[in-house]
Amino acid sequence: MKRVNGPSVYRSYLAAAQNLGLSDAASGYWELHIKEDERHGRQMVDDVALPLVDMYPQDAWEVLLGYVQERMMGERAGAALIEDIKVVDAQAGQ
Repeated sequence: MKRVNGPSVYRSYLAAAQNLGLSDAASGYWELHIKEDERHGRQMVDDVALPLVDMYPQDAWEVLLGYVQERMMGERAGAALIEDIKVVDAQAGQ
């Protein structure tokens, strides 16, 4: 099972915190946040999306489309954040 979009962005925050040399306590927040969001994502699929697909099989494609769209938006946001971090990092190194 792939993750829901939140953790992809939070992984970038975690990497940035670690690159900045923040304490384990500070970066640990993001590690915990990633784990909890992944757990919530699994719950959403198991407890909401799949039961809806079972209840409304003729409309199942809409549930799946929404899930895929949300993941894609999160991945794009995460990629944009990484690019921004690289720019700031490059500027700081000048």
